[in-house]
Amino acid sequence: MLSAPMVASAVEKAPRITDKEIIERLTRLEEGQRAINKRIDDVNKRIDDLRAEMNNRFNTLQWMLGLSITISLIILGFVLRMQLLPPKGAL
Repeated sequence: MLSAPMVASAVEKAPRITDKEIIERLTRLEEGQRAINKRIDDVNKRIDDLRAEMNNRFNTLQWMLGLSITISLIILGFVLRMQLLPPKGAL
């Protein structure tokens, strides 16, 4: 019996929220959600742009590396040919 008044006094009464206030808050939440979705879409677009730019750079790097290897092999072939084959007038 003594604890009953304490339990009753521990509960606060919440102010009543009208339907209009609920609708206004939901509207603000929806607007915020749209803004967040737009930002996410913008970030996704930026990531896609960066990925395309990175792929272009890798393609250029691959082309340059292939060209360097080809030139190195050609030079190595000439050097080996000069080392292994005697000059025409030496025999």
